Amino acid sequence: MQAELAAGTAVAGVTSAHLATVTIATLVLGRLGDRHGRRAVFTGSGLVFAAASAACAAVPDIATLVAARAVQGIGGSGLVVTAMSALGEMVDRDQLIRRAGWQTAVFALASVGGPPLGALLVAGPGWRWIFC
Repeated sequence: MQAELAAGTAVAGVTSAHLATVTIATLVLGRLGDRHGRRAVFTGSGLVFAAASAACAAVPDIATLVAARAVQGIGGSGLVVTAMSALGEMVDRDQLIRRAGWQTAVFALASVGGPPLGALLVAGPGWRWIFC
């Protein structure tokens, strides 16, 4: 990615942009979901996330990738916050604790398995495939 986009040290901005927008947008989109309905926010967030992912895969330079990752963070935060709040309303407390345990297990599996899978994609078809 650094070589193809002539990124140099700016490649760190790709992750930073995503994390910064997730941190801020989670609060804003949670509030919007409370006021205007979680379904609308979830649907809009899914569309934003998908469009930003496609943009990430097709970027011509590092600045565009950083911007696309920032937008992807907005979409991703809306997906997470609305899904979690909806889950809290759909199930009772005992069921919620059980489902939270499953969610933690899936997150742990993704955290352990994601980087090797990403490395295989980067080594094989190329770094753009991690956004597909």
